[in-house]
Amino acid sequence: MVKSLFTILLIFTRVIAFPQIPSSQLTVDDGLPLNSVWTITQDKNGLIWFGTLDGLCSYDGFNITTYKNIPGDSSSISENCRHDVYIDIENNLWVAHTSGISKFYQRTSRFDNIYTYAAKQNRDVINRIIGESKNGNVWAWIYGEGIVEFTNRGKIVNKYSLPDIKNEKCVTAKFDNEGNIYVALESSGIFKLDLKTKQINHSFRPN
Repeated sequence: MVKSLFTILLIFTRVIAFPQIPSSQLTVDDGLPLNSVWTITQDKNGLIWFGTLDGLCSYDGFNITTYKNIPGDSSSISENCRHDVYIDIENNLWVAHTSGISKFYQRTSRFDNIYTYAAKQNRDVINRIIGESKNGNVWAWIYGEGIVEFTNRGKIVNKYSLPDIKNEKCVTAKFDNEGNIYVALESSGIFKLDLKTKQINHSFRPN
């Protein structure tokens, strides 16, 4: 009897602690170009942005708008394959893709393709947006270049190559609480860029 009461109370507690949350699903039927989504972020206006392999999408809760490359239009994004999306302090988007880095100005709905590879890359190339430093500059990992610092207007001011690393996939890259950058690579482990000393250390090596 005691065991049965304990079981009932346990189930009742779980129902209260973990209530059912209404959910919905967005698919190609709702306007997504693909059901496969690589990255999701939200801007300061509440728009949800999805990075897919066939376009950058915004979602306002009702409709999906997709941005793709338009041949011959330099104000369109240079590549449809999206790997990373970052919202800066001015509510503009920095988009990392197979062809490089693009910046989207929301007020004008125009793209500035601030870094583009000279030759078309294959789909294995993965670039990352790391974030903003205290001086307002935006940092990225660019395949074949390393860690790259941009002004908020998209001009490259610094590049930091990793020791003995040229072409390797970046799994993730983040700032720590002290403003240093950590980059995790697919095979070589984790590197740390100290922004005060401008030194790069190999923080972790896989066995």
